[in-house]
Amino acid sequence: MQNNKKKIIIILASVAVVLAAVIIIVVLTKGSKDKTEGDNVEKTVQVDPNVTATGTPAATGTEENDVSATVTPVQDDNDNNSEEKKTEIKEAVAVSLGEYKGLKVKYEPKEITSEDIDLLLDNLKKENTTLVNLPDRTFEDGDMVIVNYEGSVDGKTIDALYAVCYQFTLGKNMFPAEIEAEIVKHKIGDVFYVDMKYPDDAVAVPEVIGKTVNFKIELVDGFMYEVPEINDSFISKVTEYKSLDEYRKQETERLQKEENDKAYEESLMKLKQLFVDGCTFTGNIDDEIKKAYILRLNKDNDTYMEQYLMDAATYYELYLGISASEYQSKVMNEVTIETKFDYAISEVAKKENITKDEAEQMIIDSAVFEGR
Repeated sequence: MQNNKKKIIIILASVAVVLAAVIIIVVLTKGSKDKTEGDNVEKTVQVDPNVTATGTPAATGTEENDVSATVTPVQDDNDNNSEEKKTEIKEAVAVSLGEYKGLKVKYEPKEITSEDIDLLLDNLKKENTTLVNLPDRTFEDGDMVIVNYEGSVDGKTIDALYAVCYQFTLGKNMFPAEIEAEIVKHKIGDVFYVDMKYPDDAVAVPEVIGKTVNFKIELVDGFMYEVPEINDSFISKVTEYKSLDEYRKQETERLQKEENDKAYEESLMKLKQLFVDGCTFTGNIDDEIKKAYILRLNKDNDTYMEQYLMDAATYYELYLGISASEYQSKVMNEVTIETKFDYAISEVAKKENITKDEAEQMIIDSAVFEGR
């Protein structure tokens, strides 16, 4: 009996060994097949980066922007959803340099004059002008008046010609001239009447066109603008300067520096434009410009939306008087110059065996800023 048990155990052990061997063979075979298929897939998409679009060996560049053509692998399934791979050949940007040393550009800063300083002083005066109660006198041009008025035709009040505590400044064409001419003859608290024939173009109140309106005017209150005198005392009080002469001198220098800096930045942009105009660009430079243009528009919109709660084009139109198309044209011109300049300066760096920053500074240092 014991011998039979031993025989059964030996048979079961032999079967287990055979099964284990079969499993190992299956696993090894499958792994080898998967590896072979994986290698085949890699071979269908791998492209030698040192081969140009024409199939010839490409020159090896050391700079970031290599001017050789590149081959970009692109997967494109056919209508039968096969695993066929295709490649799209796209020519990289190539630059042929023109002159880049000794370029001449205009440097034309605006000259600050005494009239510019007078404008600053006028603004300073307006900022410090205050309203005070009208003294015991009749109204004058430039005074602020608060009135109640009521206009009527044939004894019937016209709703559109009725107001309480209407406020305006005399002499600013904010009220009919006939009525203002009478106001300057009166003081606060006076009540008087003015008959006025409405002109034919008074479209705002069509029911009184061509008719005589009787106005009742009550002068409720009045104020005058107290305008400071521009002198040493005023300047020392509202600015950091001690006298009017010091203000004029220091502000002239400050404004002139701002104009000089602005003119220099404009000259640098002219220099870049002159530089890239002398270069020849081939390849997908237009695509690169379009990408930069979209990125710049999106960046501007994000900035102006965060700061002013409006997109950049709206800001330019509302505050700078520049239409949306003019703004977009300005952006396109700037990104065109900057994009081309970046590619061209890389080629200069490669040619001179220096960095891009050093190449840019070399062009600036060798340039002639006429008028500077």
